[in-house]
Amino acid sequence: MGTQSSGVRGLRPAAVLGLSMTAGALAAMAAQRHTVGAANERLECPEKRAGGQRQADPAMQRHRHRELRGKAVDDPELAEVLAVFEERRVSRGAGPER
Repeated sequence: MGTQSSGVRGLRPAAVLGLSMTAGALAAMAAQRHTVGAANERLECPEKRAGGQRQADPAMQRHRHRELRGKAVDDPELAEVLAVFEERRVSRGAGPER
């Protein structure tokens, strides 16, 4: 009987470790999703962030866009969001960013 219960005790730490790793991975994914969602919202709706103005200041928009591009170097998901934004911008006839 002693041999059987020691095997069960050996599984408990492994199960706890597995659950802890899963919880950590889910927390990291949620944080990253929130970051990408916030960046996407900034790119999609600059008018809302500018207090209801029809158009935000173009110089400030360029500055924010450059800032996000710098962050996108380290974050591939953010880079994908910026690529979609730039495609939409070009398709609307806004031209490339200076």
